[in-house]
Amino acid sequence: MNIAFVLYGNSALPRGGSRIIYDYANYLASNNHRVTLYFYGKCFLRSRKIPSVLKKLACRFFYNRWPDWYKFNEGVIKRTIFDYEKEIRKDEEVIIATDVRTAKPVSELSINCKKKMYFIQGFENWVLSDEEVFETYGLGLCNITVSNWLKNLVDMHSKTPSFCVANGVNCDIFKKEKDLKNRDKYSIAFHYNSSKNKAGNDAIEVIKRLHNQIPELKVYAVSIEKKTDIIPEYVNYIYKASQEKVAKINNKCRVFLSTSVEEGFGLPGIEAMACGCILVSTKNTGVFEYANESENAVLLDVHDIDGLVTNIKRIFEDFSLQKKISEKAIATAKERSIEKSARKFEEILVKE
Repeated sequence: MNIAFVLYGNSALPRGGSRIIYDYANYLASNNHRVTLYFYGKCFLRSRKIPSVLKKLACRFFYNRWPDWYKFNEGVIKRTIFDYEKEIRKDEEVIIATDVRTAKPVSELSINCKKKMYFIQGFENWVLSDEEVFETYGLGLCNITVSNWLKNLVDMHSKTPSFCVANGVNCDIFKKEKDLKNRDKYSIAFHYNSSKNKAGNDAIEVIKRLHNQIPELKVYAVSIEKKTDIIPEYVNYIYKASQEKVAKINNKCRVFLSTSVEEGFGLPGIEAMACGCILVSTKNTGVFEYANESENAVLLDVHDIDGLVTNIKRIFEDFSLQKKISEKAIATAKERSIEKSARKFEEILVKE
């Protein structure tokens, strides 16, 4: 089957949403599908006053090399396009929009394909207004979400019920390689993001309070944002970390912190669980797809900084609790492999 993913731009930064798309592309290509990633390039250098011919040349140059943080199978084709209608191949059988900005262009394509689909990984109201996002759900595309809360939201505005394919974990990379007892007793990792939905300032405040009470605390922060003065000097800050590097960091720590207000799914949390970390997270929208309070994770209300600090300290001092939660967290992650998710995704694509 000829399968096309349509992406709005191409990021040089390691983003979780893009990685899931690339993982599915690799899986589908390995199953003898022709898979093409179409990267829409008109957004490249949009704000720069540069002749359009030069912009296109620069865009093709960089897009051909990006993403340099991900390894594609040989069968995955990458193409940079500037016109959806003219440049997407006419023999594509399944065309998948991957963004609120590509949903409408895909729905309007005149190509007579078997299916037009819309892969929804979050409520992207940071790109469009709420109403405009809702309109994309009702375009008549076959919608696929990454979580049940998104499915419920999408189905309120779509013409037909959506499918739900929860994100999977690459268990070949994200796995326990170091026993908890061999990790620093007071060690914590988190992914820093300054956006409102991620509540990065909450994470920094939690870390500061913990460090004030536990000076020997080891802190690791992963981010696609360059380090600024808001990050304390004692934080080991890793910019643009690869999956392998993130897994190594997780295996250095006993606790993984997430302070998000909203997540489409929350992949870093379950990847940390796969490495044996104790996930201490806010009760954001996505975390309930895999985390259960006091079973395989510790969950607190959004913005409950006091509760996060208190519970992290409690976990640090209770090794039996760490071991109990860690074992269940690893079991949860193993049940949710990327292979299982990719297989389910493929089944939806090929279903008549």
